[in-house]
Amino acid sequence: MKTTLRLCLVFIGLAIMNGCAGSRVVSYVHPNADFLLVRRVALLPFEDLSDNANAGKKVREIFLAELLKPGYFDVVETGEMNKVLAEMDIVDPHNIDAETLKEFASRLGVQAVIYGVIEEYRQSVSTSSGTFPEVSLSIRMVDAESNIVMWMTGASRGGNASVSFMGFGETHFISELTQRLARDIVASLGRRIVVE
Repeated sequence: MKTTLRLCLVFIGLAIMNGCAGSRVVSYVHPNADFLLVRRVALLPFEDLSDNANAGKKVREIFLAELLKPGYFDVVETGEMNKVLAEMDIVDPHNIDAETLKEFASRLGVQAVIYGVIEEYRQSVSTSSGTFPEVSLSIRMVDAESNIVMWMTGASRGGNASVSFMGFGETHFISELTQRLARDIVASLGRRIVVE
């Protein structure tokens, strides 16, 4: 699990270095990943490494909404997932072994589990052109049967746009910024599914 967390942080670092504005998305896809076999997924509570105590729930809800829009997968209802987490006495779903993951997935009838890590969630970041929000996420999909990472994305976005006209393209609202970033991440996953 520590290795996975290190990978998440590396992906976030690469995404941040990839540009100065807009969404920076760096993705990995396992060469043997078959997304067509994934019909139903569970979106776990997000791990929050930011300084904002309320970021986890807010970001997960926004990401869930964007994940549902294209209809790539059915997503387990949050209440149903939380019930199984409680029944199995899973306090930290980001640190469970392969057998526990397999049982968890079996109870929910899912083929894959999606993990999210919030690296940055800041309302005010000062830049040369003003003060803007910034959000950085790492998302990964894990095959429930093999416990192999099928797809992983590190992504970061700031509210200041590299190209803007009278402020258009910029955003000073962190919720809007998070939605844009989540949309870009889901789109990157969608491109993998289309290729399949």
